[in-house]
Parts: sequence; C-alpha cells; structure tokens
Amino acid sequence: MLIAPVASSSGGKRRARQHREIHIAGKGAIYNVTATAPTRAKVRRSRAVRTAFLTLVSLGLLIGAIFGSLHIYDRYFVGNPAYELKVVDVRTDGALPRESIIKAAGLQLGINLFRVNLAEISRRLEQLPQVEKVALKKIFPGTVLIEIVERRPIAWALPLGSQETREQAAGNPASLFVDAKGTLMHIRQPAPEHVALPIIRGCPSTELRPGAQLRAEAPLAALAWLSVYKDSGSMARFAAQEIDISRGYALIVTDRTGLAVTFGVEGYGVEPASYAEQLARLDTILQECERSGQRPASINLMVARNTPVILSADVTPTPGAATPVPEPDLHATPAPARGAATPAKPTPTPKKITPTPKPTPTEIPVRKALPVR
Repeated sequence: MLIAPVASSSGGKRRARQHREIHIAGKGAIYNVTATAPTRAKVRRSRAVRTAFLTLVSLGLLIGAIFGSLHIYDRYFVGNPAYELKVVDVRTDGALPRESIIKAAGLQLGINLFRVNLAEISRRLEQLPQVEKVALKKIFPGTVLIEIVERRPIAWALPLGSQETREQAAGNPASLFVDAKGTLMHIRQPAPEHVALPIIRGCPSTELRPGAQLRAEAPLAALAWLSVYKDSGSMARFAAQEIDISRGYALIVTDRTGLAVTFGVEGYGVEPASYAEQLARLDTILQECERSGQRPASINLMVARNTPVILSADVTPTPGAATPVPEPDLHATPAPARGAATPAKPTPTPKKITPTPKPTPTEIPVRKALPVR
C-alpha cells in the first residue's frame, strides 16, 4: 500500500488519500480508492431528499384517506335521510309515563341515528329517581329501544310529627315513596296498589327529597322489617298499615283493625330477636286469639317470654254482617199507646207458702242371730 502526501492550496499539508494497488495478470495495476468527503455529503443529501419525499407522500395519502372517509361517512351515513330517527320504542315494567322518559332522554324524531349518544342518554335517564336500570340499543335504520327497570316502592315516607292520613298523603304532590334500598322517589299519579302501601312515620326531614337515600338507622330498620314481613305468612292475619319509628329502639306497627304491635329493633333490648322470630310469635298469638274468640288491642313482642297482650274490651261486629233482630215475646204485655193513661199496676197477692213435708225414714228389718250347736 502506497501513501502519498498531498499539498493543500494554503500551503499546509492535507491528509493523504489512501488507495490500494492491485495487480492483475494481463490487465495491469488497478487502484481501489475510497470516496472523498464531498461525495459522501452528496450521497447523504440525496438520501435525505428521498426520505422527505416519501414522508410527504405518505402524509398526503393519510390525510387524503381521512378526509375521504369523513366525506363518505358524512354523505352516506350522517347525512343520509334513510338513517333518521323515526321510532322510539320505550319498554318499562312500572308506571313511569312514556312521555316523561322520552323528554328526560332528550330524543327528537328526525335526528340522525349516528348522532345519537347512547351513553349520554343513559346518564340522563339514570338521574330519574324511579329508574333503577337502563338498557339502550340502536336498531337500524331508524329505531332506538329504551328498556327501563323501575324501582319498586314498598312504603310511604312521612316526616316526624306529620299527621297526614293516607288519603291526604296520596293527594299531596310532595309525598314520597321509598323502595327496599332506601331510595326516595316521587310518583305523580300513584296506582291503587301504591296508595295501599304502609306509611313510615318519623323519617328525618333532611333526607326527604326525591333521589335521596335514607341513611338513618330507624328508617332502615323499618325497611328491613318490611322485607321480612312481605316474605312471611303473617300478612293474612296482620295487615300492616303504619309504622312508627319515632322511638328508635322499637317499631310500633298498626294494622287495619287498630291492633298496635311493638317489635324490637334488632340490636336493642335484653333479648334481641330477629324479625322473622317475632313475626312467628305474633302469628301464634293471633291464632290463639281467634280460637278463643278474643280480639287483642296491643301486643309487645319485645318481651320474648310471657309476651304482654292487652285484649280489647269492646267487640266490633264484622263489617257487612247483618245485625241480629230479637224475636218478639208473645207473652209480653203490649206497650200503651201515646197519650193514653198508664193503667195502675195491680197489687200482687202474696202466695201461701206450703211447708215441704219431711221424708219419713224407712225401717230395714235386721235378722237375729241363730244359736249354733
């Protein structure tokens, strides 16, 4: 390998180029020379230009594909009148009106089905106090299906100190229902089965608003009792109408006949008993009262042994039964007419008392003893 120094134009020495001399028979010498710096820079520039060109072409194709897809989507889907909303199918298992559901969902006929946001509609419907679960579905070309599971009210909720009757509560637009989980709701037009539900008196006034959740211990204890009561067999003899929770440690439940039964709240009392056990004892006591023909006025089930029972002094006739009419006495003296003089009562003649004869004793002969030889 030969290295030859090369002089620069400034008078200094420039780094010599390296080459290799190869001898090939019959062809002379061939030199293998490396590329210079300008050649390398030219190659790099050409590569950079080619890379930039390819990048720009790729970006242009991507942007064109995006705009083309949007144009196709807007023209053939979003702007297509064939996909306009024509039918809103509402299915609910309760009494929530269809118009209220559509209004809360914000759906309008004629809107394109691709513009309908199901997640937003579901969020709006779940804000209704009566709605427990929502299921939405698009059915092309122009239908939206709304399936709603409503909350089931189990009682009325009245504040502490309220003296409203059942009829007044049904006519009061501010009255609230409560479900088994303690969620309060307002039903604008209560059904007959809703009006007949029991009344829970003594709920905290601060929690009585639609959509709120009852969190106090006494209302939750009443709801737990109602859940057990509906699954028990005591409803045939004891139809609960009102539940007074003002005491906190006890539930005073009154039925249709006026019978007041005191239930111990689970967790209180000397011998706490479950609601199922107390209802079973109540059923036994009512069966015994029916057998003996007596009507109880109050029962205290907080006492597990020797349960206090106060019987009613008056006997209320069964509704609908005919009132018995006494038969006329044929030997009775007729009453005098109005205006007639009352006849003088005759002086009774004293009767002669005949003494009762004494019985004569009867003699019984006694045989004499005979001598024996």
